[in-house]
Amino acid sequence: MLSFLIAIMEHLMLVELTGVLDYQYFAKSDKVCKLLGIGTENPVLQIGNYVFKGEYKKTVGTAVFFEQEKDDSKDWSYKCCTNKMLEMRRVFLQPKENVTDEQETGSQTTSMDVTEAEDGT
Repeated sequence: MLSFLIAIMEHLMLVELTGVLDYQYFAKSDKVCKLLGIGTENPVLQIGNYVFKGEYKKTVGTAVFFEQEKDDSKDWSYKCCTNKMLEMRRVFLQPKENVTDEQETGSQTTSMDVTEAEDGT
């Protein structure tokens, strides 16, 4: 499980990632996040080659976030707090044939099917 904070248009959100994860992969700061459907019940997050499907949950207690004043400083300032989080579970995308389009138009289209990770977490 990996938790982190995402800033979205001046809003901060606690995100918890579960599933088969390579923690060293996420330690690199060059990763770009794509978050789709943030206003829906089940948003989707892509970080590099990893894809996650999520749902909003209440936290146990309140999560409080602080920000370090400077990289070499020991001073921290209050950033925000929340009692909600976005719990994201790793999913795998697999191509799925769309039989209806093939039968009607004679052309073959491909869509993606989501398979949840089965790692026991």
